[in-house]
Amino acid sequence: MKALKILKKRRDHFLHMLMAFVGGTTAGYALLVRGEFAQAQTANLAKLFLNLTAGSVHQEALECLIAAIVFAAGLTAAHLIKRWQPKERCEIVCILVEAVFIFLEGLVPDGTPVMPACWLIFTLTAYQWGTFAGVEGYNCSTIFSSNNFKQALFGWLDYAMDKDKAKLHRAAFYSLTLVMFYSAVSVQGLFAGFFGTRTVWLAFAPLAVSAVIWLLAGSIEEEKEEHFEEGPENFGVGTSEL
Repeated sequence: MKALKILKKRRDHFLHMLMAFVGGTTAGYALLVRGEFAQAQTANLAKLFLNLTAGSVHQEALECLIAAIVFAAGLTAAHLIKRWQPKERCEIVCILVEAVFIFLEGLVPDGTPVMPACWLIFTLTAYQWGTFAGVEGYNCSTIFSSNNFKQALFGWLDYAMDKDKAKLHRAAFYSLTLVMFYSAVSVQGLFAGFFGTRTVWLAFAPLAVSAVIWLLAGSIEEEKEEHFEEGPENFGVGTSEL
């Protein structure tokens, strides 16, 4: 079937965009329901050091420290698995792990303090970032967007000046990633008032589609026995810094 051929050819692109939607779902949920952006460490570490130096509530510093530890644990787990297992196996493990963590996050009581309520989000998004770090030669995060915004902007500017199709492709790729991410954030904004903490379970939909694509377009039986190693040789354009 032609559709299946397209799916196989573009599987990495489709998976990337779906995981960007997952990232937007957890970002919108964490901000709107829990009141914390639990997908990166810039703000968390800043609050940690502010609490240590200028604050008087050392419990908050401890909570921020734990958030940094679980985020590091998620990144470490993804990195080690990518060193030991083929890329395709890493992807499905990530999808399944995220489904479990998102289910558990939806069960965290509404009155739970902000940082402890977000520890699962810190962990699962770090694991996603370590697994889905980019595609098509682009180093492109699926859990936050500062660099993606910059790369989209620069891509459009460069294309306007150079009329280079490669620049157009770059601009379109990063722009679509942003569209997927913030479409999911918007969905959270629409439904959080109805479902509360359970609204994070909306991430099950893109995760399920990702699993179907993985099964149809890139199963373990068809994969190459190659191991992924993080490094500059894997990506051509952009960086994943927040």
